[in-house]
Amino acid sequence: MAVLKWLPTFQAEAGDQMRAIAMPEWPLKVFTFLCVRSDGSVPAMELSLWPDEVAAQERAEALLVEHRTCNAVEVWDEDVLFASVTQTSGSA
Repeated sequence: MAVLKWLPTFQAEAGDQMRAIAMPEWPLKVFTFLCVRSDGSVPAMELSLWPDEVAAQERAEALLVEHRTCNAVEVWDEDVLFASVTQTSGSA
C-alpha cells in the first residue's frame, strides 16, 4: 500500500527569505479516480492524495459533478476498486 507521510514543515522560498509552512501530519494515500462514460471510455483520470476512503469518495462525488458527461467515477486504492459513484445512486 502506498502511504505517504508529509513532514510537519517544509521550506518555501519567498524572495530572499525562507519561511516554514505547516503541512498535514497524517499519512496520505494515493487514490486513482476514473471518470467513466456509458460506453466504457475514460475521458478523465485523477491521481491524488487523501487521508482515507471517506475523503476519497467525497472527491469522487465532486468529480462526477465536474465531469457531467460521465456516468460514474470509480475510486481505486492500488488494484482494489472500493467505490463507484454514479449519477443516480450516489455510491455503490
